[in-house]
Amino acid sequence: MKRAFLLFVSIVLCLLAANPGQATAEELNLPWDCGDANGDFTIGVGDVVYLHAYVFSGGSNPDPLEAGNADGGCRINLADVLYISDYIFSAGPPPSGCPSPSACAYGTLAGNGISMGCKPYSGNDDSISIPIYVSNNVSVRGVSLGFHYPSDNIEITSVDFSGSVMPSNWTKTALFKPTQNQVLVGGVHVPGLSNLGPQPRGLLCRLNVRILSGGPDQFIDLDSSFVDPGGDFMFVTTTGNICPEYVKCDAVDFDIVQSTDTADVFYIKQADIDRDNHTDVIYTGNTSDSLYIAYGKADGTLETPRNYLKVTKAALAVDFVNEDSTLDIVARTTGKVYFLFNSGNRNFDIDSQTVSSSSRGPDADRSSVFPSIATGYFNDDAHLDAVISQNNIYYGDGTGSFPTSTTLPFSFDAVAVSDFDRNGTDDIVVTESDSAFIYLNDGSGNMTRSTALRIGYLAHDFSSVIGGMDLSGDGKTDFVTVTGNTVGTDDTSVVTIALGDGSGGITSSDTLRIVGTALNLALADVDKDNDLDISLVNATTRALLITTNDGSGDFPSPVSTSLGSGTDQLYALINADLDRNGAPDFVIGGEEGNAILLAVSQIPSDPILPDEMVTTGYNYVTLRVENPLG
Repeated sequence: MKRAFLLFVSIVLCLLAANPGQATAEELNLPWDCGDANGDFTIGVGDVVYLHAYVFSGGSNPDPLEAGNADGGCRINLADVLYISDYIFSAGPPPSGCPSPSACAYGTLAGNGISMGCKPYSGNDDSISIPIYVSNNVSVRGVSLGFHYPSDNIEITSVDFSGSVMPSNWTKTALFKPTQNQVLVGGVHVPGLSNLGPQPRGLLCRLNVRILSGGPDQFIDLDSSFVDPGGDFMFVTTTGNICPEYVKCDAVDFDIVQSTDTADVFYIKQADIDRDNHTDVIYTGNTSDSLYIAYGKADGTLETPRNYLKVTKAALAVDFVNEDSTLDIVARTTGKVYFLFNSGNRNFDIDSQTVSSSSRGPDADRSSVFPSIATGYFNDDAHLDAVISQNNIYYGDGTGSFPTSTTLPFSFDAVAVSDFDRNGTDDIVVTESDSAFIYLNDGSGNMTRSTALRIGYLAHDFSSVIGGMDLSGDGKTDFVTVTGNTVGTDDTSVVTIALGDGSGGITSSDTLRIVGTALNLALADVDKDNDLDISLVNATTRALLITTNDGSGDFPSPVSTSLGSGTDQLYALINADLDRNGAPDFVIGGEEGNAILLAVSQIPSDPILPDEMVTTGYNYVTLRVENPLG
């Protein structure tokens, strides 16, 4: 009887093969085994090959479809290929269940992600290579990565696996879906005995892309995507299936230019001091006793720095102090405030004012070693004022003098100015010890604490804070801090992102841990997607770190660009559009002996408008220019 049944099944299968348009085995209610993807009534290597072809090569689907869902999970994908492989070659559990396929929703795992190198491109019908990078802290057994290119002007012509960190014995495949603007990239070893070990960032492959002839100049960026029929965006790891975090654009495509000038750079600002439409860089050192200005050049580089003042560890502010049309510089040391009044032609009239060194609280020594200063309008006279560590507000009279002052009933380490309660009056956010505090101004310089947030949950001797920006796009002021150590090499710095509620409070906060020393922040729209990103320099690894904002104030783990080898630490940076192409660049410095470094963005230039608006000074302002006529 059994032989007769098998003979019947064989005849039916032969008929199906001869008449592919006729009824399927599932429609005829023939028996099937879970995991028997190719329908040969055995579970073996043929099923592994069959499923691999189905997922990565557009091969025929299992019949019935659920026969291929060997791991009993969601959709038929790479996980099922490895599940059957484990059963055959590694005495893994047998396929069972095989439910009807459904959409997958794998979770992410911190430290495991995919990122792409941003590439500018002009539509001249030539091909360029876009690197795809993998970061993983667990062993990966296989990858399945679908990409979607939303522009019809873009075409992915091929995938290059040369130089890939994927093991050489992995099968590497690419499935192109041009009508859906998709490509699926895969890599796996069958029988699944070779893994991709943990690594911080390695080249996975390169996508060769071109913009079709006549297409507009653009910035190439790709979305992660599911690619039909089984191409989930996933890693199969030794601990389970995960969806890797995806950074759409690496935001780290910079040319690193080493200047011929060495410098001790600790506090740093940028502005167009000499009004020649080129970015100038102002800095003071941690050990050297001078304030320098490196003036910008038309080619996007900097002139040899000029020494203007003998000061050490001087915090800086750049603003219109005496209310003329040129930007001035304010430098705060531990005992004085120096005013460099810009008289034009790169000349300054210099004055100073002794400030009180009194302080309050157990951490007063921190702000006495590393002072802080910020400018704003704290009373109702429309003249620029200054708030300085450790606990003073100095009120300006519009002539460059600050004849009156207030001693605040609290001390602080670092300070930034912004209108946190949206009442038209400048408030302050400060750091002190392991916390950040928002103080609301009553319009006369009287400050009342509204919010406290713990920031430095690791030991540190230095903190920075930036306020006055909207990270989440809700029209409310947010702030970002970083804490770290100025001495030692075994350090972990902490970045804290705090989203404001518009009333002086905080709706939510998040932290990023930086393994290494990071002391300064910069905020700029690095990837030019109309929201501000966070940039830092890791002094320990000598790397530029950038974490890109998703538009809602969420930031993934930062991606890294090497700043070259060296024994001296780099810890100061400022964003500046050095080559005036509309994309943020960075100026980076550190301990005495380091060359000043320029990180020049490779994003293509913005078009030059016939009527140009020139901004001579700004402080983390988000500006949108809209055409009311559409």
